[in-house]
Amino acid sequence: MGRTSTNGVELFYEERNGGDPPIVFVHGWSCNHSFFAPQYDYLAGRHHVVALDLRGHGDSEVPVDGYSFATMADDVAGLCRALGLERPVLVGHSMGGAVTVELAARHRDLPRALVLVDPAPLDVTPDTGALLEQFAAQLAGPDALEQRRRLVDELLFLPSDDPVVRAQVVAQMLQPPDHVARQCFEA
Repeated sequence: MGRTSTNGVELFYEERNGGDPPIVFVHGWSCNHSFFAPQYDYLAGRHHVVALDLRGHGDSEVPVDGYSFATMADDVAGLCRALGLERPVLVGHSMGGAVTVELAARHRDLPRALVLVDPAPLDVTPDTGALLEQFAAQLAGPDALEQRRRLVDELLFLPSDDPVVRAQVVAQMLQPPDHVARQCFEA
């Protein structure tokens, strides 16, 4: 476990040294590094693996703003460079997928490859955009936490999912402060 300051913010990360290529896990909206624990543990014996908490998430610093994909991409690039990772494979889930795509566009020399796991929409239709804007507006309202809980609890699970795991995921995804969840969603 470690911390590093990059791009004006302190980021938390877990790291295990191993072989090439290095692999960096970038979590999704309102998640944290632990959401990649099974993949991290599985690959740790063969690869140099890093799982980080994006700004405002998990154990990383929580600034007032700076939650655009571009800023978070620069954060991840800075972390990779601070750790001396040469040409890592970036694995991004959901919002983390959009962040890694932005990183590849902004720092073309850094990633070896991208693995996108159910990435956030990269090209939004007008209808989808309207739904996203409506939810972002709800995240700015007085019942933002309840809106987040409903989104996670009602849309991310199947009726057959383990209720204990479901409750754990919902609880973890409600941890980031409202301003972080809203600004990330707006991005």
